[in-house]
Amino acid sequence: MKGIVMRGLLGLLLAASGAAMAAAGQPERGGEGGLPRLDVPRAAQAPTIDGDVADAVWAGAARIDGLLPAAKAGPADRELRSTVVRALWDTNALYVAFDCEDDEVFSTGTLKHDDNVYLEDVVEVFLDGFGDGRQFVEIQVAPDGTTLDMMYLLTAEMKLAPDGRIAPDVSRRDRWGFREWEMEGLQAAAKRTARGWSAELAIPAGPVMKRRGTSVFEPGEIRAQFMRYDHVPVEGKASRRLIQQNWSPVIHGNPHNTPSRMGRLVLIDDQPTTRP
Repeated sequence: MKGIVMRGLLGLLLAASGAAMAAAGQPERGGEGGLPRLDVPRAAQAPTIDGDVADAVWAGAARIDGLLPAAKAGPADRELRSTVVRALWDTNALYVAFDCEDDEVFSTGTLKHDDNVYLEDVVEVFLDGFGDGRQFVEIQVAPDGTTLDMMYLLTAEMKLAPDGRIAPDVSRRDRWGFREWEMEGLQAAAKRTARGWSAELAIPAGPVMKRRGTSVFEPGEIRAQFMRYDHVPVEGKASRRLIQQNWSPVIHGNPHNTPSRMGRLVLIDDQPTTRP
């Protein structure tokens, strides 16, 4: 019964979102200048999703060597540990791998699926297949493989604050986040490594591309954000401090409220070339 109600509510909200768009026109993407771009090659074969980023399939993937501090981060929040992100795609899925340097991984193993896994170390992917910030998905993966998946909908005309976030009045009233939603077909796994930890995801095309009227990925552009939440020890204290890493920098704690700052992920037809 809960699933039926959930699907019905999502359908109504998507319809409302579409009506608002038809009335107002497709909004401009705020903060377009300076957004990162990544050309992602088509995978020759799908990687095995087991958390092992040493898989040869990743050798020719698109690669981001290091994420950036949060927007307006102070000096202490700019001391980032290395994070490498790799990406591939085929018609069925977007494949993402994270390789995280960490000499003290913070993961208790007590959290369950859809808990607040971001309260411990985690990597995150946000995807917007249509690119207007009205419907996007978020997936988080912890070092023990625990996941959180959510869908967000905006049912009003997009309005941005100066820092790129959805304007507070619109966010309070018309931004919906559904933790009850489950991304069917999602695969995710993580493992500890000699240098820290790693994670792999296979994100199915259907939920991402639905508003484009297709259930597959095709060459073209979608919007994406890659994140890492690294909870580092505080010297002399039992507490930890969160350092947020971003592909496209956003205000601390606000990636879910800043779809306008998602980078440009360009899916290209080229097959990957193995790196030496």
